[in-house]
Amino acid sequence: MRVEHIGIAVKDLTAVADQYQKLFPGIKIVPEPVADGSMKMAIAHFANIKIELMEPLKEDSPVGKFIAKNGEGIHHLAFLTDDMEASLANAAACDIRLVTEKPYIGAEGFLVAFLHPKDTHGVLSEFCQKPIS
Repeated sequence: MRVEHIGIAVKDLTAVADQYQKLFPGIKIVPEPVADGSMKMAIAHFANIKIELMEPLKEDSPVGKFIAKNGEGIHHLAFLTDDMEASLANAAACDIRLVTEKPYIGAEGFLVAFLHPKDTHGVLSEFCQKPIS
């Protein structure tokens, strides 16, 4: 398993994407559609990791609530798994609660599920599995 991406909650996606382009010349930043309309997202592709930049469009969305409570910053860490079911079963065996009852399709078509931050030392953690080609 490896860290697949880091999610960062931001107030102004355009401003942050512009800053990243200036700070890290040559990186590719790709807009990512969000089906539920709760946020705007773009993914910054670095050589060894991706950064998900997330701007809430609704104050009562998970990212909106996060920013209201904590301000901008790291929202979650995502861990790549080859076997979502086994990873979730292992988390349950370790008494880790799930935030999402059932994995769903998230950014870039990955299958995703979140682990409760109260059970992972205050860090919202995500398992993600690449789409089957």
